[in-house]
Formats: sequence, C-alpha cells, structure tokens
Amino acid sequence: MSGYIRLEDGRGMGGPSVVIDSMLTLVANHIGDGFEPLRVFLADKAKRPAPFLDFNLGGLTKPLREEIYAAAARALSATLSTTAQ
Repeated sequence: MSGYIRLEDGRGMGGPSVVIDSMLTLVANHIGDGFEPLRVFLADKAKRPAPFLDFNLGGLTKPLREEIYAAAARALSATLSTTAQ
C-alpha cells in the first residue's frame, strides 16, 4: 500500500500509505480557523482505507493550497519544538 501527493507544479512525494496518511492527519490538525471544511476533508482522506492514495494539490484553489502549505509549516514547527525539548 502506497500513497502519492502531487504538487500543482507536477513535483510529488510518494511513500507508504501509513506515512502519507499520518502526514495528512498532522497537517489537518494545523489547518487554521476559517478552513474547517479543508480540515475535515484532509482528516477524512487520511482515514480512507485504500491500496493506493493519490492526492493532487493542483485540483484545489490557490487559497486552499496556501493554507495547506501554511499548516504543513506550522505542523513541522510544532513537531520540531516538541522533539527538541
């Protein structure tokens, strides 16, 4: 089982679905206020059992992509500050 996330410029990242699912869950947990539907969508996508998960950020609007990138940065920062302690 594997997953793949494709960015709007065509670059992407693949890996075991458990890793991709965990990453989507972590990002969903850091989605900001005003983007609740996006948070629900990402959390739902992460929980779907499938032999292959494909997620194309190019299919989202620019504000949604920007919030995903911001949430990913917040998630990384929170994770690094937690592990540094």
